[in-house]
Amino acid sequence: MSLQGNDTIVFEHLHYLLDEQGRAESFERRRLERKAFRTVQLVAECGPDPSQLTSKDFEKRECFDISLNGIAYFCAYQPTCSHVTVAIGQVPLRFILAEVRHSKQVADGRWLVGCQFVKKLS
Repeated sequence: MSLQGNDTIVFEHLHYLLDEQGRAESFERRRLERKAFRTVQLVAECGPDPSQLTSKDFEKRECFDISLNGIAYFCAYQPTCSHVTVAIGQVPLRFILAEVRHSKQVADGRWLVGCQFVKKLS
């Protein structure tokens, strides 16, 4: 699924602020406004070094919300990795490394996975 309308604006602001975040010390998670992000994006589980990922490693994930600091998505299982690479947007995709910060099982049996953005990869 591709980004449309307001989601495109959120995406553009996200990339701008990721650049700014690299210059800042840190962000308090609860201070950042979260936006509903009901779309499907590609996510690949990895460690802190995503350099060995291939296109076969990415799977579609239904997203829940996004902020300038991170993203939350649904998964059929509890993640066992420390990091994920998220491919956001339309072709050409933007790749962002994110640290898995928490996960919890929700009523329908899926896991809601919350991630904090670490750095842009492309």
